Amino acid sequence: MTRPTSPVVPTVLTPYAARLRGYWPDFVERITGVPVRLLHETVEALGNARSAIILTARGAEQHRTGTDTAQAWINLALALGLPGRPYSGWGTVTGQGNGQGGREHGQKADQLPGYRKLDNPADRAHIAAIWGIDPAELPAPGKSAFEMLDALGTEGGVRALLVFASNVAVSAPDSRRIKRRLDALDFLAVSDIFLYRDGAAGRCGPAHRAVRRGRRHHDQPRRAGHPAPQGAPAARGRARRPRGHRRAG
Repeated sequence: MTRPTSPVVPTVLTPYAARLRGYWPDFVERITGVPVRLLHETVEALGNARSAIILTARGAEQHRTGTDTAQAWINLALALGLPGRPYSGWGTVTGQGNGQGGREHGQKADQLPGYRKLDNPADRAHIAAIWGIDPAELPAPGKSAFEMLDALGTEGGVRALLVFASNVAVSAPDSRRIKRRLDALDFLAVSDIFLYRDGAAGRCGPAHRAVRRGRRHHDQPRRAGHPAPQGAPAARGRARRPRGHRRAG
């Protein structure tokens, strides 16, 4: 089976050809820990596939060389001629609650749908024409996520916060500063399956309920039942309803 060719392949590979020649499989195994056998299998699978999609997750991006790693995956997809071929291409799998899709639809404080900017007159006019409104009706750019966190508990800032499945004290820059802002809230509630001691949930513990004038609340839900044994049919593994639970309807 021959892989379809693409005119972008020589253009992409030419600047890197000399550098790539030094990366023999055994050398790549030593620097990556990936066995040569798996390298060969991957090369064969990608090189001979009539269609292929390269998907990378947060692990390729969220470290100090993330930009280089993501660029390498893009270059590989281009070298294989994947973009533009049927059922082929490259993309990322987001780790947030559809963060990329939300931004694409304009759910970001400084953006309009399609990554257009709220402070760009042409972008405002374009979206306003689609929506059938005056561009002046569109809001001005709002605060970034960090600006909102940095204003927690202050005059004009957020005074009560409900956190769902997130550890804002660790994910945001300057965690100690964010923790001080969380302590300044009038009310903080966290809903998560993990109790992070070093984060927002940790601010809800008993030691923090009397801090300043604020209230802290943390509920630990009761377990509904035990998981089914490994390999057990669904009927055998059905959980019993906890005491006091009422059937819906």
